[in-house]
Amino acid sequence: MAIISNRPSSEAAAASENQGQAGQQPQQQPAPQRQVVIRRFQIAFQIDLLLMLKLAAVIFLFNQDGSRQRLIVLVFFAAIVYL
Repeated sequence: MAIISNRPSSEAAAASENQGQAGQQPQQQPAPQRQVVIRRFQIAFQIDLLLMLKLAAVIFLFNQDGSRQRLIVLVFFAAIVYL
């Protein structure tokens, strides 16, 4: 016994929808290409003679009657200030 239906099957409905959408689809444009960004970091040291002279004068004034350890500490802090 065969059953005859007036409704289209789901496969036929899907095929007819695909055909209808195929004519309506816009042309796909190529995706924009991403630009590669290269970042470079550069570390530069400048020799500032005037600042070096000022730091040397401060070290000389603060270490007139100081010990060797105090001189090392003053030079260390002067180097940090310079950088």
